[in-house]
Amino acid sequence: CSSDLEGAQIVNGGQTTAALYHASQDPLASQNISDVRVFAKITVLPDEDEDARESAIAKIARYANSQNSIKSSDLESNWGYFRDLAQAAENCPVPEEAGLNADTIWFFERSRGRFAETKQINGPDWLARHPEVQVVDKTLLADVMNCVTERPFDAQKGGEGLIKNYLKWLRPRNKVDGRHKDQTPRGFAFFGDNQFHGHADHDDLEQEWQGVVASVIVRRALEKIFEGTEGWMRTIQIRYVLALAYRTFSKDDWLAIWASQDVESFYRGLLAGRFREQKTFAEWGRAAGDIVEQRIKKMSRDSGTAINDVAKQRAAWQPVLDAARRKGLI
Repeated sequence: CSSDLEGAQIVNGGQTTAALYHASQDPLASQNISDVRVFAKITVLPDEDEDARESAIAKIARYANSQNSIKSSDLESNWGYFRDLAQAAENCPVPEEAGLNADTIWFFERSRGRFAETKQINGPDWLARHPEVQVVDKTLLADVMNCVTERPFDAQKGGEGLIKNYLKWLRPRNKVDGRHKDQTPRGFAFFGDNQFHGHADHDDLEQEWQGVVASVIVRRALEKIFEGTEGWMRTIQIRYVLALAYRTFSKDDWLAIWASQDVESFYRGLLAGRFREQKTFAEWGRAAGDIVEQRIKKMSRDSGTAINDVAKQRAAWQPVLDAARRKGLI
């Protein structure tokens, strides 16, 4: 029977597995490792569709961890989409035209602690190609994806809230075209040519990862632009301006930001005269940030609601978008 089992996963027990590995590498501990016995519970799932399998895996992890506090985002780490995206990330070295960090890798940390664990196992050569400044965890992924899909109000909910809303947006895109026997989910991806794919088309996850990284690069530029802003308004401006930026520049090839790894050089490459008043992306970002601040504060005054609570409401996005359009920023 065991010869017929496929797709084995360690759903629970990552720390134990890591401890055994490190012990096996230790000259002293490895002498006794053959005497170690670890209890394991093996659950065999029938050959069902992708959604049914991943749902069962998440439930096993949840109820096997009832003694600990487990975040819902952690239970999604083994979802096939995140595994495939992590593999796509490894297949996407930074292009040569990016300069100093060319040929390095942006690492997708689909579960907490995976980067630190992988770094410890693989050593300094691996770390040199996977710099810590180029780590994107699931929270950051969810944050930027909520923004570029014009839901900065969901991103502003923060923490598990922003991940929950990202998954709520993402999961309905997990469709399987019944005409294909391989039952491979399609239609996940958002960036580049993927936006034209239907459920019969395979997504290009390497292109998807490049779009994610481009969004992170823009977000980090906005973090610097608004570093002097105090209180909740800073995160509100960062998220809402990122949403405005994608709305404004996606047709100019958002993936070009991945190629250069720099949003300012991307902005300089736009058609001459398109934004006559804003000569740099920083100037454009500050102008967009002013609009966000004005509209959010006005809604806050009119409703008697705190600005952070206003920014979490779906109704906050359209007035910001309309004001940016009137100002000629999009």
